[in-house]
Amino acid sequence: MKAITMSQATTRVVTVELVAMTRVQYSASVSVPVDATDDEINDLVNAMYTRTDGSDFVGDPDYWERGNCYASASEEKSGFDFRYCRSLTGELLLTPVPKP
Repeated sequence: MKAITMSQATTRVVTVELVAMTRVQYSASVSVPVDATDDEINDLVNAMYTRTDGSDFVGDPDYWERGNCYASASEEKSGFDFRYCRSLTGELLLTPVPKP
């Protein structure tokens, strides 16, 4: 079997890093005096934030913000998760590679 040299290679492997920022939130109903001022309610919010344990927060699946996404040369030479190939018309198509 003839070895393929780099000049004959038709593909290369890149690593794509996708970064997304999500948020977590915590919600609680609080009974406050009818005459509580906006400043007092803001103080309540700050006090609750300070005393709330991070484990009380839950993820918000509806909030996503794109982070710094990029591709770089991959150290991996053989295994990959997707194929990005040209169709007969020249359009690039992304397809997952089935796992064995």
